[in-house]
Amino acid sequence: MNQGNKNTDPNSRFISANAIEEARKEREDAWKRAYDNTEGEQGAPEQEYDPRTLYEQLQEQKRKKTETYEESRRYANQIRKLDTDEVEFLDTVDDEEGKRYTEVRRAEAEQLAKFKDDLAAAHDSSRSRISNNNSGNNSGSNSKQRIA
Repeated sequence: MNQGNKNTDPNSRFISANAIEEARKEREDAWKRAYDNTEGEQGAPEQEYDPRTLYEQLQEQKRKKTETYEESRRYANQIRKLDTDEVEFLDTVDDEEGKRYTEVRRAEAEQLAKFKDDLAAAHDSSRSRISNNNSGNNSGSNSKQRIA
């Protein structure tokens, strides 16, 4: 018992009924506060009474679960077969891209062949100039030597 609940008379060994009643009420209030705190944390509300059988309740839960699953999968299964118009359009796009690719490859091949021909012609002309210069230098140097 709390010191405040006892009689103030130090010679008295008895506790009054009022003090006992106050202590009991304090304990009840403390228990109620503790119970309210734990109930609020756990949040376990009582379920309302359902007159249906357990089988009916379980069937309802199963139906709701199936509906939510189907709802979630409805948009995931939007894959469908292409119709003929879509197939034709995609075929024409693919053909056009193939033609463009072929044309680009052909143009590149033509430019590469022209470059190789120009390079070979430049190489041949530089060889012929070098050989002409070498042969011209030899005959020119001989003529200079003769004049001198």
